Amino acid sequence: MSTQAHADRDHALLSASQAERWLNCPPSARLQEGILDKPSEYAEEGTTAHELAEAILRRRLLPCNSNQRDELEKRIQEIKSSPYYNAEMESAIQDYIELVCERFMEAKSRSSDAVILLEERLDFSELVPDGFGTGDVVLIADGVMEVIDLKYGKGVWISSVGNPQMRLYALGAWWNYNWLYSIHEVRMTIVQPRLNNISTDTMLLGALVEWADTVVKPLAKLAWEGKGEFKAGDHCRWCKVKGNCRARAEANMEALKYEFQDPALLSNEEIGSILF
Repeated sequence: MSTQAHADRDHALLSASQAERWLNCPPSARLQEGILDKPSEYAEEGTTAHELAEAILRRRLLPCNSNQRDELEKRIQEIKSSPYYNAEMESAIQDYIELVCERFMEAKSRSSDAVILLEERLDFSELVPDGFGTGDVVLIADGVMEVIDLKYGKGVWISSVGNPQMRLYALGAWWNYNWLYSIHEVRMTIVQPRLNNISTDTMLLGALVEWADTVVKPLAKLAWEGKGEFKAGDHCRWCKVKGNCRARAEANMEALKYEFQDPALLSNEEIGSILF
């Protein structure tokens, strides 16, 4: 039983993980096309954590024979030999695994034939050109589907509420597997074990599809064509060209100019633009 290394997986131009950026700044997708990601210790650490979690979950929750179990145990020990593995990772991944197991048992209480999918490629290309991503965990049972995503980093607290990455994962899972079950509710859960953050957002399927059609579809078309308006904001955090982006520089200069003025001399309109 082999699994593709996380670090070697393909990445879409309009990936779910970068959706917050290209939805807010559509032309940024093509602007940074071809620029390779710079490897970092944080990324390597996250990859190790994800691979460890996947291997343990496969051994614990998926049917496997003795040879497969031996292979998975060997894989787990290989991962634990990584320089990024330590006691903190062991504890954090254990917390994550326990949550996934609990949610799977909950799904099985609704449907005895509930399924769990690990590191599943989720295709949402009906909505976003060539759009796909990889879901850490997908649980499918009658009525309810849940997508769970492990975030091992502890630099930024992340909410699942209104999270476009999680919504696109959910749409991909629904399109791939709705023929198996009648799904009317979608749950999206982000787990950040090192920040003690478990965030779950729940949507009716109809509301999720409406968001996809009215918000995502037109913006994805613009992003794919390299069109739309450049817009600076919090979504610039992970942009590869933020250092020399004109829109971001202009936004920063606009904000900076107020630091050199006497607030008493600002007009009501200027004060309003700053405060609101």
